Amino acid sequence: MRRARRARQSGVALIAVLWLLVILGLLSSALLTSTHFDVLATSNERCRLQASYAAQAGVADATEQLDRWLAVAQVAARGGTPQQPRVSPDCCSNSTGPSEMGATVSSRWT
Repeated sequence: MRRARRARQSGVALIAVLWLLVILGLLSSALLTSTHFDVLATSNERCRLQASYAAQAGVADATEQLDRWLAVAQVAARGGTPQQPRVSPDCCSNSTGPSEMGATVSSRWT
């Protein structure tokens, strides 16, 4: 009789361990999903901030160019010699161009 009781108890332990594994699996799955959504939210926030800073920089650059052109127009209106406003060739580019990047990469590997 003791053998039969022991056999039943060992079966209960197996079932309990299997349920524990299922619960741990569900918890780890929930943690993985939560982490994935946190990574996506962080990526979206970074992109939003980059776009915001780029827009602010564009507004500041346009304001500066308009101020320069206004100053030239005021000098011309007073009868002075108007000068063309100087616009730097890279006014619209904040990154290295492809030709410069190619030169850097090719010089590194030769």
